[in-house]
Amino acid sequence: MLRINKTKHYRGPDWIPESSHVLQTIASREAETGLARTDRLRSASEASIPGTAKFVIVKAGYLLRTADVLGETLKLTGDLNATTDFEVIAAPPNINPVAFNGKPVDTKRSGGRLTGSLVFNPPTSMPNLHNQRRHYIDSLPEVQANYNDQHWTVCNHTHTTNPRNLTTPFSLYGTDYGYHAGSLIYRDNSIANGSEKSLPFLTEGGYANGHSAWLNGTHLGSWPGISTEMFHNETLNFPHGCLQPGTSYVLTILIDHMGYDENFPANTSFMKDARGLLDYTLHGRAKAAISWKITGSLECEQDFDHSSGPLNDGASFAECQVYHLPGAPARQEFTASLAPTMIPIHKPGLGFWVTHFNLSLPADYDIPTSVSSLTPPFSRMASMHHLPDLRASAVCSSSTDGNLANM
Repeated sequence: MLRINKTKHYRGPDWIPESSHVLQTIASREAETGLARTDRLRSASEASIPGTAKFVIVKAGYLLRTADVLGETLKLTGDLNATTDFEVIAAPPNINPVAFNGKPVDTKRSGGRLTGSLVFNPPTSMPNLHNQRRHYIDSLPEVQANYNDQHWTVCNHTHTTNPRNLTTPFSLYGTDYGYHAGSLIYRDNSIANGSEKSLPFLTEGGYANGHSAWLNGTHLGSWPGISTEMFHNETLNFPHGCLQPGTSYVLTILIDHMGYDENFPANTSFMKDARGLLDYTLHGRAKAAISWKITGSLECEQDFDHSSGPLNDGASFAECQVYHLPGAPARQEFTASLAPTMIPIHKPGLGFWVTHFNLSLPADYDIPTSVSSLTPPFSRMASMHHLPDLRASAVCSSSTDGNLANM
């Protein structure tokens, strides 16, 4: 019911992102299915014109938002998703003309009712991204042995407040170190004794989570995730002879974090389930000999991107450098291309592509917006699309080759 008022007339970045306009989109199920009601009942105020009806019934498209009476003019605002017939079925007498969204509506009287047509004009044309010039950078340099992780968080908690008891010498739960959302990255930089053969480990990241692991930059394996599994046990074998006694090595694990569960069953505490690396065994080494470090979203969720908040960013290098925010510079280490297919990812990892274009969406429209991506054949991957102040994720096609963690 709408009241009618009678009116009288780190891993952080080294640059500062620009402030950006908030792009609001609303995806309505009614709009998708075409089942939106078009008959809207609007109530008159207690101070309505004496002797008039207290209700207005208007057939006027997808949604009516406001109604005001100015003299004999009925002023309406609302949303259209197609050209539609307009009809004032019931209203105070002598109402004519009618304005919709500030523009007069051509009306005529038929059977005592005002009728007309509201023309829908699409507000803009979307840019063609296929031929956009873009830049690419590797967004997972952490797998390389020469990556500097001195500012990462050391996993050194011997106790946890989580209901799950520790099965490792030190807690590896993301929440114990302030990382509650987004992807998590673990690194172990140690000296090999030559007896290390494999790494069995257990992760938990919520339903459909995934993980990938690397040894000295060499991909060991990935779990792409399935919608029915919250945990995953995996054993990854090391290449024969890759670790010689006395040589340093870097073990990296990337975990896709799907957030926390709601506590849907009674008398349970699913919302307290830990996230991250729950357990591990490095065959040939004692657990206590492994020194893990962890990192997650920028500055441990200190909300660098105030427009979207810390829940919308992960641990990828590009996100921690805030290259996805407006005004990000095209860095020297970026590779330029005319199309994303010209810079494919040839091995498991994370890639970041950036391009600039004018969206030019009018401020007074709610415009559902989507981005479609084509996945290379015989690949398994997922993509995250970043627009200014808007986050949207979409899982792309999959196969049995080229596994990537679900990012």
